[in-house]
Amino acid sequence: MKKADYVIAWSKAIREFLRKIGVKNVVYLPLGIDLTFFDPTRYEPYLFFNKYPHVIDKFRVVYSGGLWYVNNREVLGVLKLLKAFKIIETKRRDVALLIQAPSKVVEMAKEVGVKNFIYVERTANSNDPLRLSFLRSADILVLTGSKYPSVYLAERTTMFQYMATGRAILAEMTLGVRGVLRHGETGYLVEIDKPESIADAILELVKDDGLRKYIGRNARFQLEQYYTWDKLYERAKFILT
Repeated sequence: MKKADYVIAWSKAIREFLRKIGVKNVVYLPLGIDLTFFDPTRYEPYLFFNKYPHVIDKFRVVYSGGLWYVNNREVLGVLKLLKAFKIIETKRRDVALLIQAPSKVVEMAKEVGVKNFIYVERTANSNDPLRLSFLRSADILVLTGSKYPSVYLAERTTMFQYMATGRAILAEMTLGVRGVLRHGETGYLVEIDKPESIADAILELVKDDGLRKYIGRNARFQLEQYYTWDKLYERAKFILT
């Protein structure tokens, strides 16, 4: 890589890491998102509510993503979210946790003892109208993380998908997340690996409708300005010419 004309890093954290180990010609080109393919704002929550009517009157905390195991340890941090929600249930009964992930998460929720948990079936495609409507139905979208290197350094696709919704994002402060989101501006960031901090942040956002709308609106605007494929195409042309 040190001999390459260019090395493309898909997160700012990876770019800085490569520079520190002596790779000089590193350029940043994030994954971003194609809004012609994936745009939750084109769908209203009622599509989701038609299938899950029992969540309409709930405050909805949403996670939509995967489960990833390394050496029998789940490294995307979903277990922390379940533990955080266990704390929330002792204080608020009107808040529901909706998770769209592999079905093993149902077993995880039972083990933690979470009660106000709704499992949302996965769709065949990431841009299925039902999934996009589900994301739009969220009051808070949670992006968990871990210090596993490829998670810690990543600007994950899920983050850009969340930004596209215009809804409030609560995220653990990985280096990848900090390269894109700003606390109180485009996201609500919390210290990593502390379920108590996740719980406190959710409870704070539950109470502050204005803040939720503010950071959700800003995240969508930032996505449109810097992270759509139309914008990144122009950046890629500049890099390669």
